[in-house]
Amino acid sequence: MSYDGTVRCGWCGEKGHNRASCPQRKLWVAENPDGYEARRDRAKSTRTRKCSYCKGAGHTRRTCQVLVEDQETVRRRLATQRKEIASLLTTRGIGVGALVRIRKNYWEEGYVVGIVRDVDWRMADEISSVGLQIQWTSSGEYSKYHVDKREFDLSKEMKVPPNAPTAPYNAIEVLSPISEDLVMLTAPITWESGENFFQERYFPKGEQRQNWRFADWA
Repeated sequence: MSYDGTVRCGWCGEKGHNRASCPQRKLWVAENPDGYEARRDRAKSTRTRKCSYCKGAGHTRRTCQVLVEDQETVRRRLATQRKEIASLLTTRGIGVGALVRIRKNYWEEGYVVGIVRDVDWRMADEISSVGLQIQWTSSGEYSKYHVDKREFDLSKEMKVPPNAPTAPYNAIEVLSPISEDLVMLTAPITWESGENFFQERYFPKGEQRQNWRFADWA
């Protein structure tokens, strides 16, 4: 800046802008990408760049290798547990059209018979579980149930009937299963491979890495 308070460019000598915003310098850098000025700009950009995910320097979230590796870790973990769920559903014939008996809700006693109308496959994002939308045959009402692997297993073995006081809330008794080859028809094609999960659940946009989540997932 000159003595009279006017900005003067250190590249071209003109007033009204500085070296960094100089149009002539920018043109020179564009025409000489391997020159000193271009290399200095790239080095400066790398030094100041910081990833919002891993907090490392020299790159952004878009090019973060840690994020890429964490996404693959999530995919592998989901693939493992989704295969378990697929096996349980197929073996027991639980899918759209199956007739089941399940507790009406957790705050009152009573069991209802219903037909599975829909399967929420993406509820298996966190634990070995799926969401089942069941229409009660007695009233036509719909309820959504979150059923995990333990509840599938208990009701499969029938060591603890679903109407017993010690049974878990969502233990299911299958009264009329569907054919095994029909169970997975409504699942997304890449579901069992671990794809189609909620990215925002594991990798909220703009938030840094949740280290606790990946501590024992490798």
